[in-house]
Amino acid sequence: YVPFKKGQNKGKRIADIDVGSLEWIIHESGMAQEIKDYADKVLGEKYLEAEEEAVVDQTDNEELPF
Repeated sequence: YVPFKKGQNKGKRIADIDVGSLEWIIHESGMAQEIKDYADKVLGEKYLEAEEEAVVDQTDNEELPF
C-alpha cells in the first residue's frame, strides 16, 4: 500500500519508508486504523531487525576468554 501521493515518501510502500514517517502514521496521521496497524507492524519489524543487528555487532566485538 502506498499512502503518500506527494512529499518525500511519494510512491513508496509503507515497508520502505523511514521510522519517523511510520511513527507519524501511527500517532499523528488521520489515516484509517487498518493502515496505522500495518505501519505499527512494519515499525516493530524494523526495531526488531535493529536490535538483532546490535546483538550481532556486540558479539563480534567481544573478546574471547581463552
